[in-house]
Amino acid sequence: MKYLRCIALAETDPLRAKEMAQNLKKDSDIEAANHCFGIALINLGQHKEAASLLTFTAKNSKLRDPELLANMFAQAANAWMIAGSDSQAAELLDTAITLAPREPEYFIDRAIALAGQSKYWDALDNLNEAISIEPERVDALTFRASAWRRVGSIELAAQDIKEALRLQPDYPEALLERGLINAIQGDQAAARSDWIKILRYNVSDPLNKAAKTNLQKLKLSIRHK
Repeated sequence: MKYLRCIALAETDPLRAKEMAQNLKKDSDIEAANHCFGIALINLGQHKEAASLLTFTAKNSKLRDPELLANMFAQAANAWMIAGSDSQAAELLDTAITLAPREPEYFIDRAIALAGQSKYWDALDNLNEAISIEPERVDALTFRASAWRRVGSIELAAQDIKEALRLQPDYPEALLERGLINAIQGDQAAARSDWIKILRYNVSDPLNKAAKTNLQKLKLSIRHK
């Protein structure tokens, strides 16, 4: 099926996928063409354009399968988050969750969008829902620990991060968060150890950068004591 091939190609070769999407449009499969084109735009870094096109496509979709349609709304939402519009993302995820209310991924995504607007209590509600559906979601536990920390509930944050690292001991995002919790609790040695582990794992640039920044702040705080 050309549609599915185009979507797969959009992930690996977005330029070729754009050409394929144009051919789909010529075949009068406008929805498939727009969907594929939107995914290709995401992978080309044109996030705002992708978000607008995917939103239009989802809102005008003729899909009858609620789960497939929910996924399209979620893709549009993720594009908006990358483009820096968390409020639009949250609205689209409202629709995705209405269509697929047992999909934890959408609750996690909506929590991230809400946290991006500093709505941490609302984010916590969504993370609670995601974890009730899938209790061993390490990413959800880590995000919830971060949300608890941001509302000042350090003990609850520590509980969640302990469980996340029990499930996956080397999960870098959880190590970063545990370091922040340790620093707040006054255990600077433990915080430093967590952040150094991240650097040793050679993980993605944002995590590396966050670990380095926190280590530098820790050094400065020790010097000024």
